[in-house]
Amino acid sequence: MKKLSTRIISALAIMCLAAIITGPAWGKDLKVDIIVVGAGAAGFSAALTAAEGGASVALFEKMPVPGGTTNFAEGLFAAESSLQKKRLSGPTRDEAFKHAMHFNHWRANPDLVRTFINKSADTVDWLINQGVEFEEGTPIPIWPGGPVTWHIVKGHGHGLVEVLAKNASENENITIYYRTPVKELISDSKGKIVGVVAEDKSGKTIKAEAGAVILATAGFANNKEWMKKYTGQGDNVVPVGQVQKMGDGIRMAVEVGAQTLNMGTLQYLGVVGVGIDVFSPITATLWQPENIWVNAFGKRFCDEAAVIWEWSFSGNIINQQKDGITYVIYDDAAVKIFMEKGITQGIGVIVPPGSKLPDLDSVIEEAVSKGIIKTASSVEELAGKINVDAEKFSATIEKYNGFCAKNQDDSYVKEKRYLRPLTGPKYYAIPVKPAFIGTLGGIKINSKTEVINTEWETIPGLYAAGTCTGGYEGETYDLGTTGGTFGYSLTTGRIAAEYALKYIRK
Repeated sequence: MKKLSTRIISALAIMCLAAIITGPAWGKDLKVDIIVVGAGAAGFSAALTAAEGGASVALFEKMPVPGGTTNFAEGLFAAESSLQKKRLSGPTRDEAFKHAMHFNHWRANPDLVRTFINKSADTVDWLINQGVEFEEGTPIPIWPGGPVTWHIVKGHGHGLVEVLAKNASENENITIYYRTPVKELISDSKGKIVGVVAEDKSGKTIKAEAGAVILATAGFANNKEWMKKYTGQGDNVVPVGQVQKMGDGIRMAVEVGAQTLNMGTLQYLGVVGVGIDVFSPITATLWQPENIWVNAFGKRFCDEAAVIWEWSFSGNIINQQKDGITYVIYDDAAVKIFMEKGITQGIGVIVPPGSKLPDLDSVIEEAVSKGIIKTASSVEELAGKINVDAEKFSATIEKYNGFCAKNQDDSYVKEKRYLRPLTGPKYYAIPVKPAFIGTLGGIKINSKTEVINTEWETIPGLYAAGTCTGGYEGETYDLGTTGGTFGYSLTTGRIAAEYALKYIRK
């Protein structure tokens, strides 16, 4: 996991330097055909598609580096792609659509979902033409026997960002403005969007005019006030890979009359240990289906394997517990297995299933010395250290070990292959919180990515793409369309540009 950290940091450093060197000076207010706000997956795909259509494009990014959360992605969803067809594997577009709508209980926008899925294969080919490479053997499922939709990019998300950022910087129709946040949208007397007000790195206010504006600003994961207001979550959930995601695009769209949709949806990403570095090998141990989870009462409350394999479920169940308190429990026997035989469940493709954690014992020892992990030589002693009822906790472990002995979980029906008893001699308890990699609700759009106002009409000249929009997911992120957020951002960016081009040519 240290390799992941080093690789991302190195990539960001290179891109940061490039941004500082190549970022253009303002000089004066400007006028272009299309303005794109946000230089992530959706923003770059929108800017490049618009430029390919002959439009002049100004791409604004408030950060000094491109990519945002895209730098932490691994692969994107597509159905019936050219790469998928080579593997003679499914699902079809129809199957993917039916699954997505059923999973989301039809709380997602069916026309938007259908349009995204139908165009997803074309996005893969478009990326290949851009110079993006995919790993050998892709697409793959994210769990054994899962749908084969996950198209893993070489170099992962930051590799894709490097390619698209380079292409955009070399395209004569695109000018990129880093460290230049857009503050508001400009509309004319008829409500048509005709530009933006931005602020350059010196603090100067700039008015930029355009025939159309595309918002691709991602969500609001770092906006604590909005997180509490819309999702009901505060510090009991941990954003991963999120920087300055304050909901800027959503706010600006609402200010000109836009509706919002499914603002409470989070893209949960399993669990992280409280006080534990996300790149620590301990993090991988927390994702193992053989562990048991207990709450503030010392009671087990779920099928741990189910919420680990489909990790977007983890936050749903943890947030039902008192104060969101959850401990992952395992013993010395598990530690030995993690070190010598390897882990069952990986973390994406960064830490594959079967990976061995040879230094785990020393890492755990250090965490114990800092009080981050609690350890004890008996279940009763461990209960005291995590402040749960010793009698209930002991009964929980005894009951679970009984399930393991008879190979049947009578409480939550965990698969037999994941039933492993806790027998000591040492027991470990790690406090965890749900992790999430972004918000998935936002601006209401139609299947053309046109923004819908409170009168259920489109706002002329305004489009939105990626995770600043709502309607792709219902209440929970769907791992069945693996790589969905990444693919959705890239594809809706392209759709937004295509319709913005048609709009400005009328």
